[in-house]
Amino acid sequence: RLVGGAVEVDGKLNLDEIAEISGLELPEGPYATVGGYLMAVLGRLPQTGDEVDHDGFRLAITEVDGRRVARVRVTPPEPDHAGSVPPPDARIGTHGQDS
Repeated sequence: RLVGGAVEVDGKLNLDEIAEISGLELPEGPYATVGGYLMAVLGRLPQTGDEVDHDGFRLAITEVDGRRVARVRVTPPEPDHAGSVPPPDARIGTHGQDS
């Protein structure tokens, strides 16, 4: 695991393995691996630095080997901090009530 809960995985991981490791559920499609998913979404040969977002997760290609996605960094969604700061509409009308 990397900082922020991210993981770096082999592009050859199948969809079940990536879900087990990271919690990321990728849709079924004409691919069997996380690398194949990225190629399908990009619609072109992958390059190091390419990024794809899915369900709040960010998948960043960190290494390619020829035409193959070799390594992928999977970053989970930011934790939901709802409740730590009231939404703007909840604060309307609260200014000046201390006097």
